[in-house]
Amino acid sequence: MFGFRDRLAWIDLTRGSIEVREIGSRDLGDFIGGSNLGAAILARLVDGDTDPLSPENPLIMVTGHVMVETIQKRRSGCKRCPVMCARVVEIEEPSKYATDGVVEAPEYESFAAFGGLQLVDDLHAVVKANELCNRWGLDVLSVGGTIAMANECFEKGLLTLTDTDGLELGMNRPDSNIELLRRIAYREGALGELLGKGSRGAAREIGHGAEEYAIEVKGMELPMHDPRFSWGQALSYATGNRGACHLTAQAHSFEQTLNFPELGYDTPQPIRSADGKSQFVVHLQNYMSLRDSLIFCSFSQFNNATKATHVRNCYNPITGAGLDFDAFMQLGERGYQLKRMINNRCGITRKDDTLPPRLRTLRKVRENLDFDVPPLNPMLSESYDLRGWTDEGRPSAETIARLGLKEFISA
Repeated sequence: MFGFRDRLAWIDLTRGSIEVREIGSRDLGDFIGGSNLGAAILARLVDGDTDPLSPENPLIMVTGHVMVETIQKRRSGCKRCPVMCARVVEIEEPSKYATDGVVEAPEYESFAAFGGLQLVDDLHAVVKANELCNRWGLDVLSVGGTIAMANECFEKGLLTLTDTDGLELGMNRPDSNIELLRRIAYREGALGELLGKGSRGAAREIGHGAEEYAIEVKGMELPMHDPRFSWGQALSYATGNRGACHLTAQAHSFEQTLNFPELGYDTPQPIRSADGKSQFVVHLQNYMSLRDSLIFCSFSQFNNATKATHVRNCYNPITGAGLDFDAFMQLGERGYQLKRMINNRCGITRKDDTLPPRLRTLRKVRENLDFDVPPLNPMLSESYDLRGWTDEGRPSAETIARLGLKEFISA
């Protein structure tokens, strides 16, 4: 619960034994911890022929032990919540990244946005960047994606030292990232003003193909979940009303661990299959729209702890609505369709329901990994039909009438 250092608990369920084993300093140096260390342990224990359900296949649970053992002060969360998903940390002097007392620790998205996305492996630097985002009201995903775009543009020669007022940009430059955060927050200088417009606005001003490096949908920078890994997320990113937001459908969670038995999804759905994916995503988008409206924590559904039926069983007694399941789900659809109508007013149509060029044209190929680009256009057309939208991506007159949204039709 409170982390570890240099050791692991080796639990053999077949023999009923528990022992503590040392982790070599080489592994800690090469793999640090978390999933990387787990991968190193797993790679030494099994081969490609191991039956995943056999006793020979280990279950490895690893933690972010470096943060826990060096700077974490305690766990935190909403009052009376049993999950306590948050952490608070403190970095003290003489570290140049010392925090202003005890602060919220970075979560996954923050670590990815200011860590892996920038090729930065300094824990203190990531914590400091996260602290500054919180203090200055900057979204870690959007500003992290924008800074990554600027760093790549600088390395590609599209931004020069003249453009940056002498600030050296590029990957693995945590001090420059923190300086960029300050300039963006205060809109200081030409560079702060430029990047304050986000990756889409900045790329359009930089020109010379900079749009290639702006990883965004509808102006919102992508979260740290690759749509080539999850085709459900790919479709949801493209059609999401806010743009690329992983919470619009949380499809990756339902493709890996969660089920939705009320709608016939008794097991997690195939992650890179287009078969039935559009219907699956439409259901999830409607449901997440409903949960967000009710201010239900998304973490409460992990491990299938709260299902849609539980949410309805909370809603009906409180409101006295007495809705059956279909009518309850329609509440989510109504909100989703209304947001689309508002987007249509702002000029959003099918042309905007897309993915960044890299993610719709380049396969992700690495050793033992090959993620094809998602078949976006067929899934998009199918989702439009299911939603009752025109080919341009507008809710049809029949859809608007069915959901009682006629009053919101723009003149």
